[in-house]
Amino acid sequence: MARETEVKFLEVDHKELKSRILDEGGKKVFEGPVVAEYFNGLPGKKHLTIRLRTKGDIVELATKQRRKNKYEERNVRDCNELQVEVSDFDEMRQILLRLGLKSLRTVTKDRVAYVLGQAKIDADRITDPEGVPPFAEVEAARVKTIRSTSKLLGLDWSERKGWSTRGLLEHYGVL
Repeated sequence: MARETEVKFLEVDHKELKSRILDEGGKKVFEGPVVAEYFNGLPGKKHLTIRLRTKGDIVELATKQRRKNKYEERNVRDCNELQVEVSDFDEMRQILLRLGLKSLRTVTKDRVAYVLGQAKIDADRITDPEGVPPFAEVEAARVKTIRSTSKLLGLDWSERKGWSTRGLLEHYGVL
């Protein structure tokens, strides 16, 4: 089981972010559409997210369960994540529905993903639903790395959000 620790920064200028990442020696590792469909969790499983998504030509199924710990107080999203590649989005979707899960929402975004040192940075623009300004996610194994990478990129640590995609959509009133 992997641990996912990340923060979001709202209303980010992606052009400036790209320039800073590349100037610091970062590398672009992905550019393209990401379509994620979210399903309701299972009974008795609090804070469990089930996501089926396409990222370019790759199809991934993931579960994320929020960890309740000191990071939550510090506005950092900290989850246990299980993720596997699957061969067929539509077939996997039908399996989830047959298991009794219900589709909650689909989110489409344009993403440019980078790696800088030990951090991953996603520059995202949600295209469906509309109404969410461009934002960035910074993810790393340690909060210290997320903080130092954010600072290096000129992102104001005091402005970080530990939100899920749902929290982001709720913030902008599009959910």
